[in-house]
Amino acid sequence: MIGKEAALLLDAGLGDGNIKAGVSVPDFLNLYKEGKPMKITRKLNGTILEIAVEGMLDTSSSPELATELAKGLDVAETLIWDFSNLDYISSAGFRVLLTAQNMLDDPNRMKVAHANEMVRTAFILTGQGDLLIDD
Repeated sequence: MIGKEAALLLDAGLGDGNIKAGVSVPDFLNLYKEGKPMKITRKLNGTILEIAVEGMLDTSSSPELATELAKGLDVAETLIWDFSNLDYISSAGFRVLLTAQNMLDDPNRMKVAHANEMVRTAFILTGQGDLLIDD
């Protein structure tokens, strides 16, 4: 059985101990242990819904995002996730994103913008790199 810290690293795709965004493993674990709260900001511009997520998107915070997502997705033709201040995304966070993508019917109607290198790496490793907007 592996420890909680090792499980967090594996969940983040960082099992080799190297975090590509220049954050050491101890710093990453401290960030996670601090329990930085997630903050969600929504902006509807015509038929484009932009949802900015800050902090940690994990098992404990993903239900809040799922609830927020359910408000107004029906009027949006395009969904843009702004991850410029997202520090971490777990498999539970990916589950919310994939649920949103399924709700939109067309996978091209959802994109992820401004993700840091660590979050971008998680998208690529999980086969979701096509959601990323190059910025």
